[in-house]
Amino acid sequence: MNKKIFSGSLYCEGLHQLRLMGIVISAVAAVSTITTYITMLLYTVIEYFEYGQYSGITPFDFPEVATFFGVLPFICVPLLVMNMFSYLNKRNGSDFYHSIPYTRGCRLISFSASIMTVIIGIIAVVMLINGIMLLVFHNFIAVTPGTVFPYVFNVIAAAFLVMSAMLIAKSVTGTGFSNVVFTLLLLFMPRLMTTVISGTVYGGLAYLVPSENTNIFSNGVNALFGFFTFESEFNSYSSWVTTAYTFVLAAIYFAVAYILFKRRPSETAGKSATSRKVQGLGRIAFTLLICLPALAILHNMINCSSNDDVVISDGIGVFIIYDAALVAYFLYELILTRKPKNLLRIIPSLAIVLALNIGILGIMGGVREYELSFSPSADEITGITPINTSNEYNYYGEEDNNYDYFLKKAGATKITAEIRGGGTLMLKVLDNGKGIEREDMPKTILRHATSKIKTADDLDGVLTLGFR
Repeated sequence: MNKKIFSGSLYCEGLHQLRLMGIVISAVAAVSTITTYITMLLYTVIEYFEYGQYSGITPFDFPEVATFFGVLPFICVPLLVMNMFSYLNKRNGSDFYHSIPYTRGCRLISFSASIMTVIIGIIAVVMLINGIMLLVFHNFIAVTPGTVFPYVFNVIAAAFLVMSAMLIAKSVTGTGFSNVVFTLLLLFMPRLMTTVISGTVYGGLAYLVPSENTNIFSNGVNALFGFFTFESEFNSYSSWVTTAYTFVLAAIYFAVAYILFKRRPSETAGKSATSRKVQGLGRIAFTLLICLPALAILHNMINCSSNDDVVISDGIGVFIIYDAALVAYFLYELILTRKPKNLLRIIPSLAIVLALNIGILGIMGGVREYELSFSPSADEITGITPINTSNEYNYYGEEDNNYDYFLKKAGATKITAEIRGGGTLMLKVLDNGKGIEREDMPKTILRHATSKIKTADDLDGVLTLGFR
């Protein structure tokens, strides 16, 4: 038995096996990229004929032109992994690969290296086509340089994460359907749970402003979720923090896959899972995911005052969701095992689902109580950020949104207040607007000064208190 952790011959065999799929994906990527540039050029031509003027070179962030990268982790990587490790779902193929003179760890690392090489090759093709298109259309289209390499590395990190999650699923399951289900649970369930729980708890506490700093609970910090997340203060496309976090998470997943792959019995091929415990774990996780909306509604019913009609409609919604979760619980087992007799055996496990629901609901309530009980002293308050929790209407029946007001009047998108000594030492209000010209600054401290009144008729239109 060869004890090496990497084999060049297995690596080349993996590349040979993936060559056709890699060529097809690269061709599709090239056509997609060229189509994107041609579409952008057509918009420029249409604009010229409509307005009779050329607006000049249009700058784009790299994700806007490299649109194929958006599907690479979600479609191309799963296809490559399923192709490379398809033998794990077939008993004869699994027995054959387990009999060759290489350790299981060596096979996993060598074949995984083949997959990542093909992925990087596809990315290189897309980069090459982008470079050619930018040279051809340099008078019309430009790309923001700072968004290129961070985005490329984030795509690689996302691909590595998806591959690692699929390898874990491959290591504990033996059918195509169970591979997909476990992969989706590994990739999305942790993030969806944190999103729903935190969103439900903090959504009911309007005075708590989410942190603008990147943290592990932010969807944008995960490169895979960054494809769906667009945050004003944190753009996951151009953040190296996202790259580092996703690579670390992918490395942890890969290490877990390495351990499980080495212990995977050959008999798992064709079975839904390596054991009943793994099967039960997947079934419970899948059911719990469906229960999350019901838990969010229950939390709001318990902690937020509502009228009777709302309570009744919410109660009906909870009932429907839990009915769907119950059906999914038994349907999951039936589809994966195809053994109706197992449905009776899994009934006791519903107690675990119930206990987890109660536990999560308790955690949500505990976090809420903790936040409500937090009462900082005046000296501990260092700043205030105004937020808009509801749209109110002014005297004239027009929607009165503070953010809209500051944005329209001064171009401000951010207003903060810095406080020292509870406001006794300093109270400084800052915004990023441009409403006051430099030469008008001395007038801002004059008594009764305002910019809202220029004529007597303007008195009827004063809707805010801006006098000094």
